[in-house]
Amino acid sequence: MWALSREARLPLNGAHVWYRCTTSCGSSDLAAALAVLSPRERLRYERFVFEDDRRDYALAHGLLRQVLSLYDRRPPSAWCFEAVDGRKPLVADGDRCPVSFNLSHTRGCVACAVTAAATVGVDVERIDRATSTLEAAARYFSPCEVAHLGSLPDSIGPTRLVELWTLKEAYLKAIGMGLAHPLDTFGFDVAHPPALRFEPPPHTDAAQWHFALFAVGADRRAAVALRRTSEARCEITTIDADAGTILAPICESFARTLRQSSR
Repeated sequence: MWALSREARLPLNGAHVWYRCTTSCGSSDLAAALAVLSPRERLRYERFVFEDDRRDYALAHGLLRQVLSLYDRRPPSAWCFEAVDGRKPLVADGDRCPVSFNLSHTRGCVACAVTAAATVGVDVERIDRATSTLEAAARYFSPCEVAHLGSLPDSIGPTRLVELWTLKEAYLKAIGMGLAHPLDTFGFDVAHPPALRFEPPPHTDAAQWHFALFAVGADRRAAVALRRTSEARCEITTIDADAGTILAPICESFARTLRQSSR
């Protein structure tokens, strides 16, 4: 991967998101990813039934290891991870490299987000996964999101549904709760891009969070959720790991400062 051949610094007030469109990856890319996986990861790779799922799993975990090695000099195969109480994995020796990361993959695309001393979540989804827009919205979305989806034409509704779902998943992954957190207690307003507004769950300060939504290819969306650690401006940079190009967001939150939100 051309873009991963250099060193980088972990962002202190933002996140780097690296992604790959795996449908264009060849056998040499897969072999390079498998070479750096742990024995446990390779065993899980073998358990996938479908070849595309095996490919995406290996390329996702290989990408994570190669990206982490951009910010620390250890080899990609040397990274060790641990999950405490079923929560999202962490670097086992986090004191040596204080990095927070999150990983996501869907059929044909993988992504990982990294940051320093912050909480981050990333999710990537295929647009064609949407089926009945209003039926899904009524079950999983906030009242404002349901109303917005109901106002859209059929040509836009399914794509918007996936965009909102991807933002929700990114937030849930950032807080480490998964689908155990009620999905209708928080939401997003993406009706007026490039602005994005977060409607937080009870007892959560929206100004502590920064979000961005990206189109990673014509038929996929990626969302990033980042808990802010200071009043400094947040910046989420999304990079194509193969081409090295930086992707502009479809929409992004512009939260008030933490000081303003406490007044």
